[in-house]
Amino acid sequence: DVLNVWGTAIFWPLNHRIALNTLFIIDPLYTVPLLTSILFILLSKKTIYREKTALIGLILSTCYVIWGLGVKMSMNKHFEHVFFLSKPQILRYTTIPTPFNTLLWASMAETKDNFYFTTLSIFNKKNTEPSLYEIKKNHSLLPSNLHPKISDLIRITKGYFSIEKTSNGLLLHDLRYGLLGFPEKNGEMPVFSYLIQELDTHEVIITPIRPQTKNISMTSILTEIGNKLKEDLKGRG
Repeated sequence: DVLNVWGTAIFWPLNHRIALNTLFIIDPLYTVPLLTSILFILLSKKTIYREKTALIGLILSTCYVIWGLGVKMSMNKHFEHVFFLSKPQILRYTTIPTPFNTLLWASMAETKDNFYFTTLSIFNKKNTEPSLYEIKKNHSLLPSNLHPKISDLIRITKGYFSIEKTSNGLLLHDLRYGLLGFPEKNGEMPVFSYLIQELDTHEVIITPIRPQTKNISMTSILTEIGNKLKEDLKGRG
């Protein structure tokens, strides 16, 4: 859990989650070897086969973790090149793998008033300068005196959030996980959002909102990711 983008409170009861962002929350290339070895162990009756299968499963999954760490460090350098050439006022950034792979990565960079989202794959050439999708922070829409519930939510996002005003209240978009798909094509689709409603009693209700996929299925998003990787691979030729 420490390795994925969700993270875990490894130092519980301290309220600090550790997330290295090297694997997606669910990554078949990490879980399948482990699950396969566990299934074989349960079905096999010979101890020697069980031990070898367990060892193989652990080696494959560990190698994939090491691969993810290495790729992330390499992609960080690539994103730094892109951001600091395009937007020199960048304050900080985060990088995460896109769903179910470690080949295509996304990054969210912060400036004083905006966030900038972009994607790069391991197949992109070093001089590639992808388009940056701008997201307005709109933090000024928040009340000056924050309710403790809102402060806790902001703490969870580590400051990577934007605010949208709606007829039902304020939407806080958690941007730690980037956006679903490619915003230039499908529009802005945050992975997690929360509706903040302030009652007359000065109490605040915070309701998690399901991902706003705008009628685009996860299958379509994965297809777009595959197509993007193919394009980048051809571009190296």
